[in-house]
Amino acid sequence: MFLKSADVDREEHGVASATQKGTILLVEDEERVREVVELTLSLSGYHVLSAAGALEALEIIESYGDTIHLMVTDFAMPHMNGADLASRLKRVRPEAKVLCISGFPRQDVQDFHARNGRRELEFMQKPFTPEELELKVHELLDE
Repeated sequence: MFLKSADVDREEHGVASATQKGTILLVEDEERVREVVELTLSLSGYHVLSAAGALEALEIIESYGDTIHLMVTDFAMPHMNGADLASRLKRVRPEAKVLCISGFPRQDVQDFHARNGRRELEFMQKPFTPEELELKVHELLDE
């Protein structure tokens, strides 16, 4: 598991639809990590659109009829990495912000972006606590 969180039971918290502070597209190919991050963001009051990978995320990006305020995406995924997915998101939804999460060190991810002519992305290294994630998301959406 990539989060410092203890096991979290979704039913125990009765998460369905919290008071919405904004819409977040979560893209994470590891199911357990996706569940914990989705629960954390939902409990924090965000509407979460969850995708198990880049291809599913692209469908949501194209078809979702409302604003996507932030995409939280894993960096290393099958079919497309988080940086390429962020570029695709920005073409369709330029106002959306992006937070890249990864088990790779920050410098490796930033070096990858620089080699490919991309600007630096907001980044959080796994593992992180739900509180750290909530703080980072709040910080990004309040900019």
